[in-house]
Amino acid sequence: MLALNRRHRYELFQGQEQLLDEVPRSGWAHFRFAKSKGFGGRHRHRSSYEIRYVESGQLLTLVDEQEVETNAGEVLILFPGQNHSGAGPNSAVAHCECYWLELPLAQVRHHRTGVIDTAGLARKFAEIDRQVFPVSVESSRFFRQIIE
Repeated sequence: MLALNRRHRYELFQGQEQLLDEVPRSGWAHFRFAKSKGFGGRHRHRSSYEIRYVESGQLLTLVDEQEVETNAGEVLILFPGQNHSGAGPNSAVAHCECYWLELPLAQVRHHRTGVIDTAGLARKFAEIDRQVFPVSVESSRFFRQIIE
């Protein structure tokens, strides 16, 4: 799905358009102008992590009633069960480009290799004590390669 208008572009890959077997939903968004009054309905993922990478600009995300700021070159990790949405009703999203993916960390069935046990990776994610942190240039390439 691709939505285009003067203010932003948005792509979502899921179902038949799913890009990787292990990633049921991924996407990309580019906000050319500030967007106020929030976007993206409030929701949560019961058994998946959502990872957001900000390529440029700034993204404000409402996470469990608290605004979390993610700047260019940073990743935001949303944990299973956390309520989240785009910026809150009194916020504005600055010009930004971001990528995201939903990562279930239970056993994942891969069509070529069978079942992949992700329990070790889930334990590593559970040890993370903050939600926003800077990442390397390679991370930017990784997200672009998934989407492109």
